[in-house]
Amino acid sequence: MGMQNAMYVILGVIVIIGIGLIFLLSTWAEKQNLPTANSTENKEACINLGCPEGTLYVGSVLKKIYYPCICAIASQINATDLACFETKSRAVLNNFYKGYC
Repeated sequence: MGMQNAMYVILGVIVIIGIGLIFLLSTWAEKQNLPTANSTENKEACINLGCPEGTLYVGSVLKKIYYPCICAIASQINATDLACFETKSRAVLNNFYKGYC
């Protein structure tokens, strides 16, 4: 009986590790398909948010966090709270912190 319980525990651990690996691989694969900040898609998203041409990042003035324009969170920033940046370093110089999509 003890040996059988140990086998079930080992099998359970293997299943949990397998599920974790599948999740990590799927998340990694999704991130590989994200457009870069310098992509045409991101540049168009910046313009659609109301930023001037050349903008690659937008930030929330109230929260002091910046994102690539293509990020879903970026589209939720209120127009009166929006800051537009051409580079990450410009955002950081203005005391903004990097946000994650």
